[in-house]
Order: sequence, then structure tokens, then C-alpha cells
Amino acid sequence: MKYKMLNPDKYFFRKESTGTGILVIKELGYQIFLNRTGSVIIDLLKKSTDTKDVLAALCALFPSVDDSTLKKDLNEILDLFDLYGLIDINRDQDNYFDSDISFGGDADYRMASRFLANNLKKNKFNFSQVDSIKYFEPVSMRYHSFHNQEYLVIYRTNGMIQHILLVIPPNGITNVVTISGSVSSKTLKEEAIIHIIKKEMDFVVTKLPDKINKIRINQISPCEKENINIVDLFGKLGFIQEAKLTKEIRDKDLIMFTKYIDRG
Repeated sequence: MKYKMLNPDKYFFRKESTGTGILVIKELGYQIFLNRTGSVIIDLLKKSTDTKDVLAALCALFPSVDDSTLKKDLNEILDLFDLYGLIDINRDQDNYFDSDISFGGDADYRMASRFLANNLKKNKFNFSQVDSIKYFEPVSMRYHSFHNQEYLVIYRTNGMIQHILLVIPPNGITNVVTISGSVSSKTLKEEAIIHIIKKEMDFVVTKLPDKINKIRINQISPCEKENINIVDLFGKLGFIQEAKLTKEIRDKDLIMFTKYIDRG
């Protein structure tokens, strides 16, 4: 993959006599400790613009280490730099199938953040329980995912993000997944969105380790104009009203819509 190093003023790297190093993200004050291989990778990235050349140099420097291990180490450093906006990567689109669903990881957060910022308010079927763009900054999303607070379920077509489902996994003894947001590309129509969300929900039920009995969305005063389309769309996906909490949030009703999972 081709890449370009960015914003050298945003970080500094200190290499220790042992060959290990510390990467400091100035703005956030984060300190990231790197092993000897990681420290060498940072030096090599500054001397090239293609990951193939970096990997070849790594293999020459560490002939006793398996190539797949070195490639994994390189990808972890690339994802780290991408997460903090220190590198611009032209990722190979061939890594994805024509249609692909996955949980978001370090390689996805910057792209997902841009997608959410560009599309959240652009499709009448989109919603999110949080409307602050800062909430969707890459570092924030990584924190939420790492602490099992909220996951991204990303649907791609030919490598391009078309839809993101934000899900809160079961907590403690519950068997409920809560959809905290659903954001489509501004070009997607209702029929396509329904098809994609159904596939994403099936993916979540299959992949999460917990037994899932229900999937839920919460809507404030769903009769209001901006919420009618969302409630109608999820109704077509099999969601029904399960509970109403009167004047729960800012003097407005909170309605819980639930889809029960049929496990045969």
C-alpha cells in the first residue's frame, strides 16, 4: 500500500538504548511503548512511501522472524498512526469482498469517523442517540469499542462504507443488544437500508459471544416528524413497541421498540 507521513509536529519518538521506544502523541499526552520491531518500523516508515518496501526491509533485518509476524507488526503500527492522523494510507480495496460486514477495528476508525460526519444528517432514515461529532472522533470510537461500550458494525460495498450500525452489547446479565445509531450513505434508499440492517443484525447475533434474545432501539417521542421515518423503517424489520416511559427525557416520552430473536 502507498502511504504518506503526516503531521510530524503532532508526535515525537524516543528510542531507548535497548532498541525499544516510546511514541508520544503531544496533543493528547498519550505514551505508547513499542518493542524493538515497532521502533524499527517507525524508522523505516520515514524512509519510504510503500508498505511493500518497508516489509522487505523488515524481513532483511529480522531473517529469523516469520514474514507473517512482521507483516502483522507493520499493520499494527500503520493502524496506530492512522488512528491518530499521523499517516495517510491508500488502503488496498482488494482486501474486501463485493459486500462485506465486519466489526470496526483500528484500521477503520478514521474512515468511519469521516463517513459518520459526512452522512449523519443527510439521510432521513439515519439516527444516533448522540449527535456530537466529537463523539465520533477515531480515538473516542476506539475507546468505546475497547471498553465494550459500543461497537461499530460496518457494511462495505467494493471497499467503500455504505452503512454503519452502532450497537451496545449486552451488559451483565441482560440478553439485549441496543442499536444506538444507524447511519446510511446519503444515496441509499429505504429498501436497500432495510436489506443491509437485516444482514448487520444477523451478523451481530451470530458473532457476539452472548446469547441475544432481543434487539432494541430507543426513540424519544417517535410521533415527531424527524422520528417517523426511523420508526417506520424499523417496524418493517420486525420491531414492535415494547415499553413507553412517560416524560423520561427532557419532558418527552421515551419509547422502546424491540425485535425478538427467533432461535427456532
